[in-house]
Amino acid sequence: MFNFFRNKILFIMDYDVNIGNFSEKLLHALYKAKRNNKQLIFPRKRICFKFLLKRLRYNQLISFYELESPYIYKNKFFNLILGVIFGCIFGIYLLIKSILYILYISRPFKYSYLGVGHKDLFNIESLKTFSQDSVNKTHWSKLYEEKIDLDFSRETQLSCLDNLNTLGIQENDWFVCLHIRTSHFGNEGTNASFRNSTPKNYEKTIKYINELGGKVVRLGDPIKMNINEDFIDYPNTIYKSGLMDLFLIKQCRFYIGTNSGILDTAFLFGTPVLAVNYSDFGLVKAYKSSDRTLFVNIQDKQTNKLLTFNEIFEKPMYINTNINDFYLNKFFEKFNLIENTEEEILLAVKEMYSNLKQPAKRTILDDKFDKIVETNILRWIEEEKLFFSENWTNVELAYRYANRINANGRVCLFQLEKNLR
Repeated sequence: MFNFFRNKILFIMDYDVNIGNFSEKLLHALYKAKRNNKQLIFPRKRICFKFLLKRLRYNQLISFYELESPYIYKNKFFNLILGVIFGCIFGIYLLIKSILYILYISRPFKYSYLGVGHKDLFNIESLKTFSQDSVNKTHWSKLYEEKIDLDFSRETQLSCLDNLNTLGIQENDWFVCLHIRTSHFGNEGTNASFRNSTPKNYEKTIKYINELGGKVVRLGDPIKMNINEDFIDYPNTIYKSGLMDLFLIKQCRFYIGTNSGILDTAFLFGTPVLAVNYSDFGLVKAYKSSDRTLFVNIQDKQTNKLLTFNEIFEKPMYINTNINDFYLNKFFEKFNLIENTEEEILLAVKEMYSNLKQPAKRTILDDKFDKIVETNILRWIEEEKLFFSENWTNVELAYRYANRINANGRVCLFQLEKNLR
């Protein structure tokens, strides 16, 4: 019995309704299991008070718990027992917090609670302050390049393959997944809507992929995108499901996505990723050498000029448009974000496709950009008190940023040539 628990890591997802955080944390939990030669005990919280969950729109990402891996311990009875225990505790917490929230006693209301096995996903040595030496001890570059073995049950695979065939993708076809973040999410305000993208800017890209013989499968919400090109509008079909989402991302030749949480799901599966309209200058590098990034353009409001990469990273930390409301507000006081044009996106897709056929060698510009990133991310971490709060999460955030410096993804070459002058 002792040996059983010694070789396992209990991992309870603290926030299992946000696909981006879920995917990123699960990936790093799997890295942790692989690094320590252990397995994750990964049960889903079986939350009581279902009426409350519906009222709060708390929709668990149940499909992720169906994934199989050598690093995930599978025992339905054992996971059920643990899921009920943690689910009851969490359900009671939600009930109490919702009552306090309604009575204006407790604000703001947050779902994140009762996570286990999270505190050392990024901060490997569980240090209370940031240490670059600790980051250097782990070979993050090698780790990020490795693909974690994740799959589905035989039954799920057969079902998803049937759906794929019905959608018009046969055994020898290849396809690309496309996710375009839009304003469908509601009244987000400036601090989230900047990550949206114009669907029409992807028409040339869809046409190009079709001309190559590939197919494009749109992911996302069941809304009309008003794109005048031939693509599979999967979200508006009866086959739309959480498991099918994951299956499509895993099976596609590469994934094209905007700055949205589902991008991290592609990273989770190790699918080659092209991130366009990317606006996070903190978690700036994609994971693998096959990945490419096309950054959104940043315009100085005072001069109306677009900033180069040197100018972007010379600014304070709030140039990162994905950190928190305080920094976001400071950012938008001085800068505008200009989304990628359809020509820029097309160029990026052409580079991505070419690189997958014949991996491109690193260039001097790649090395120059990486040096700028390393120097300035570490400077931001040292300068910003945000990372030195007694709050554990902020220390984790420092490691989260520092670790990603060592990732292997590259910026599209034409954008480097334009912005590193």
